[in-house]
Amino acid sequence: MVSPPVLAGERAFAPFPHFPPAAAAVAALGPRGCRWPLGEPADAGFAFCGAARRLRGSYCAVHARLARAGASRRGGRA
Repeated sequence: MVSPPVLAGERAFAPFPHFPPAAAAVAALGPRGCRWPLGEPADAGFAFCGAARRLRGSYCAVHARLARAGASRRGGRA
């Protein structure tokens, strides 16, 4: 997305200015985008991976493997 130029005294353009960073990241995420969080939800740069998700699940192939590896270390399922 290309932002319009900022004139003197104006604030920079934000696609979802009234949403907290985590809500803006969810709103910007496509329906088939990977839901793996990148960063801290309270930080301005928070986002989700957004790569194409696997047919089943919420994550792309890379993050699905990471989730399974984390679950097996904790003794749970992913």
